[in-house]
Amino acid sequence: MSLISSSNLNSKNNNYNSIFRNTNKIVNITNVVTNNVTKNVTEKIENEYLLYDNLYDDVGNDIKNILNAFVTGSDELTKLINYENYSNLADNLHSHLNENNKTLEDFRKILIDAVEGAKHCSNKMLEQEYTYNKLLDAYNSVVGNNTKKTMLLEVESSMTITANVKPEILEYIRLGHKIVDEDGKIIPIDMDILAVIRNNLDII
Repeated sequence: MSLISSSNLNSKNNNYNSIFRNTNKIVNITNVVTNNVTKNVTEKIENEYLLYDNLYDDVGNDIKNILNAFVTGSDELTKLINYENYSNLADNLHSHLNENNKTLEDFRKILIDAVEGAKHCSNKMLEQEYTYNKLLDAYNSVVGNNTKKTMLLEVESSMTITANVKPEILEYIRLGHKIVDEDGKIIPIDMDILAVIRNNLDII
């Protein structure tokens, strides 16, 4: 005679089946959650990489060439960072402004600082060249060159420079931003501010 009744056995079997089904449910739910989390994390990482890829595609080669010229002391630096190239680079960098992504924004600002630093170096080179030419003019005047002709050329040159000032630079100055410091040295134009002004003036 069996010590365990058939009803007890059935009850135990039902309990085991219930536990097994619940366990399966837990496993399935866990798999679903894990897959969703993994998918979301993967998509987030891919989107993050895409932001950096797009930034590099737009400005990477230009900045690399500028920094290479800066490090090697190449005469190409002045050309690479002339106003047209500088303003286009400012527009491209500003187009990637992303205040919702601190890491990307910090990286973008590092690139801006690097370009503005190279521009400052280029300005210093141009200042030295300008100073040299002014000294040469003064020397030529002293040793007997045509002073009136020299003065006339200086006036015409000044008028030409004024006429060729870009409208966005005039607006930059009108808004109170300095382009020359207290010592008369050129200050690199803020790239983000320049890009915003160009956009407002429909220059882009």
